[in-house]
Amino acid sequence: MNKKYLLLDSMNALLSFFVCRYVFMHYLYFQYYLRMVVRMPEIDFVGPLLVILVMSYSVFVFMSFFYRKHVDRKMILVLYAIYFACLAFLLVFKSMGIKGLVLNPMETLQDIQARNIFVPLMNLVMLTPLGTLITRKKQFLVAVVGVIGVEIAQYVFSFGICDTGDIVLNSVGILTGIAIRQIGLLKFFLEKIG
Repeated sequence: MNKKYLLLDSMNALLSFFVCRYVFMHYLYFQYYLRMVVRMPEIDFVGPLLVILVMSYSVFVFMSFFYRKHVDRKMILVLYAIYFACLAFLLVFKSMGIKGLVLNPMETLQDIQARNIFVPLMNLVMLTPLGTLITRKKQFLVAVVGVIGVEIAQYVFSFGICDTGDIVLNSVGILTGIAIRQIGLLKFFLEKIG
């Protein structure tokens, strides 16, 4: 490995960790605490550390594109593996034992008007990376059917609230990812993946 890249990667890793720790502790910990610690108080240290490490790795990979000529494809595959694991956790395991049904998608707008934007924003953002992988209409339809299936399964199997507002926001998140790819915003990154 090139010594220049070793030094830059080390600086990138440290900076990514400290920035993500700061952002998590100052802006996201309260949301994390409301949704996770109440259900699992025994992981008060491990949970935040895992979240910070996932955030740090994501930022590390992102920043690597700006100083490396080529970014190893394995780093991207690991990032997407982590993404899909986190997505599975958030969609399936985060709310085990909770069962609910919200058929009015306008309740999401009421949350936004009441300045409770964290959950709607996360529902939009968490499926945007999936949208960047979609290149055909059929894949989009499969993704949307998957979102609907997960929401229904959350209600049927008592691991969350089936919310039509979530379906809309998740679908918009997928469309956002597709749009990002279509308008060429990923071109810089795709050209550097080796």
